[in-house]
Amino acid sequence: MNFHYTTFINVNSKGIKLKATLWWLSIAMVSLSGCGPSIPQEGDVATWRAAKLIVRAELGQRRTHVVKNEKYDSRLYAPAFEKFIGQFPIDYVPEPFPRLTQQEFDTFVNTKKPRHFYKRYFIEFYLMLNGATSEATDNMGYKNESMDDPNQVRVIVKSGYKRGPRTTTGGVRREALNTRERFETDILPRLDINTKKTNHEMDCYGSGTKYCFGESEHPLVSAFFFFESVYPESNIMIEYQEFIYGGVKVVAFTDRRNARHVKEIDTAIWRLLDAWNVAPLPTDTK
Repeated sequence: MNFHYTTFINVNSKGIKLKATLWWLSIAMVSLSGCGPSIPQEGDVATWRAAKLIVRAELGQRRTHVVKNEKYDSRLYAPAFEKFIGQFPIDYVPEPFPRLTQQEFDTFVNTKKPRHFYKRYFIEFYLMLNGATSEATDNMGYKNESMDDPNQVRVIVKSGYKRGPRTTTGGVRREALNTRERFETDILPRLDINTKKTNHEMDCYGSGTKYCFGESEHPLVSAFFFFESVYPESNIMIEYQEFIYGGVKVVAFTDRRNARHVKEIDTAIWRLLDAWNVAPLPTDTK
């Protein structure tokens, strides 16, 4: 296994110089030496975890890397650690795999997985609306031009959203909120209810900048909402924070012109996660 070194000087609040040496793992050299994870390829079967969600899927269309900062790209880009399932038509039906037994699940969860030294990677997949096809890249951002195609939907699944009391940014101690509770408690009181309109089976508030709220088709998902900026170059971001799969946060980015497809996107996201999930049968409640 091969390493290279980066030495830097840091100055603390008292002006004392602290010298540290970081051992940066060279992903390319690790791959060549055969002692690190291999780069996932289309057609491979991968198994990845987010909370109690264990995704096992045959990987689809790969994405091209976009270099944004040449100086740091070699440290930040580590394709062997990515958890990108692929880009698929929105009506894609994956090949199912057998569910894990409880013992297999416990073994998988308790087995230490290789992790990138610098960056945390989340489960991701892309969907394509209207039968469109396009090249897929890892260019991420809030603006429309960050998408590879106007019909593209980018989905990110994060773990770590659990039940139980927590302290808000305002210092208030309260129980965790699911998507519906968050919208009704934190967002709706700030909106002008006199602007409410029903669009594509969603309640939307605002005239310039808008928030839209909708019911999820999944029986264990409370709801979804998305924010549509007054700036026309901005994508919309669909948000969830749910206790399903042991607690996950899901965000989906798409062109603002796809607002009429959000219910369809909601259905596809959770249908696919259910299909890819091989964890023992859940006992989650809504």
